[in-house]
Amino acid sequence: MHKSKLFVLVTLSCSFLFPAAPSVAFGQSSVTDPGAKRMCDAVKDVQFPAKDQPTADDKNSLKNCSSQDLYFGFDRPPDYVKARKCAYLEMEQGKDPLDLTGRAILMMVYANGKGVDRDLDIAVKFACGMDGGPADVAGNIYELNRMKKYPPTARFDVCDHSSARHLYESCAIVGDRIDRVQRAKKVAEYAGTLTKKQQKAFSHLDETAEAFFKSRASSEIDLRPTFEVQEVALLENQFIQKLQQLQQGKPPSFSQTDLHKAQAGVDQAYAETQKDPNRRWGTATVDGVRKTQQLWLAYRDAWVMFGKTKFPKVSADAWRTWITEDRLDELQKLLL
Repeated sequence: MHKSKLFVLVTLSCSFLFPAAPSVAFGQSSVTDPGAKRMCDAVKDVQFPAKDQPTADDKNSLKNCSSQDLYFGFDRPPDYVKARKCAYLEMEQGKDPLDLTGRAILMMVYANGKGVDRDLDIAVKFACGMDGGPADVAGNIYELNRMKKYPPTARFDVCDHSSARHLYESCAIVGDRIDRVQRAKKVAEYAGTLTKKQQKAFSHLDETAEAFFKSRASSEIDLRPTFEVQEVALLENQFIQKLQQLQQGKPPSFSQTDLHKAQAGVDQAYAETQKDPNRRWGTATVDGVRKTQQLWLAYRDAWVMFGKTKFPKVSADAWRTWITEDRLDELQKLLL
C-alpha cells in the first residue's frame, strides 16, 4: 500500500526578476494587505546571492531533481544544499509554479537557515512574490517579519498558511508522504515478525489492501471536501490498528450468526447503491462502488487466507465478520 503514486498540484509563482537568471519571470504577486505591502517594500532591493545558486555543473547533475524530495527527505535524510540549488534551477526552468517546489522551498530554506545562512530578508522577498490566497501570502510575510524581531521557536513552514485549496492540497500530499513512510515502517515491522508461510499470505493481503483502499478513496468517496491521499491514509491507519491488535494476541472472535447478520447488511446496502445507475454521491458513482466492492471481496478473502496461517484456531467466519462489519459501516455512510 505504501507504493501508491502521489501527484502534487500547487499554484505558486513570484513577482520579482531573478537577478542571476534574467530570463526567469516571476508571476503576479498576491500581496493585498497594507502592512504586508510595507514589509515587501522594505526588501524590494534585496538580491539573491549568486554563491547560493547552482553552477553549470550543478545544473547538469541536478537536471531531473525535485527540490521537494531533497528538502523533506521523506524516506531518506534531507539534503538542504541540493534542495536550494535544485529550487533555483526549478525557478529558472519555470517548473515551480505547478508544484510545492522552487520559490516555496527557497522561502523555507532561507527562513530556517537550512544548508545556507539564515536570511529572513530573502525569505520575505520570496514570500512577497508568492501567488496564492491573499490571507496565506500575508500570513507568511507577517510570520517571517516576526522571526526578525524574536528568535524563532519553531521551524518555518509555508504549509502553516495554506488555506487556499490548491496549496492546501499540495501540503496535504506532502504531509501524507511523510506519514506514509512511518505507516510503511509499521507494516514492515509487523511482517518481520511472521514466518515465511505467514509472510507470503500477508504479502497478498497487503497487495489487496492497497488496491481496495485506493479504489475506496478514489471511486467511493465524495472528494469535493477532501483528498484521495487523506482517505487512503485513514484506511491504512485502520489496517495498522488491526495488525497491532493481532500483535497483541487478540484475533477476532465472531460466530456464524454474526457473519450472517453482517453479510446481510452489506448485501442490502450494496444493492441499494446499485438501484439507480445514474446516482452520484458527489464525485462517487455507482460504477465506482461496484468496482470497489469487487476489490473488497478480494481483500476480505485475503484476510481469511492470512488469518488461517497466523491463527489456525480462529474460524474463517470470524475473519470474514471482522472485515465485513467494516464494509457495512462504509456502505451505510455512503447511503446517509
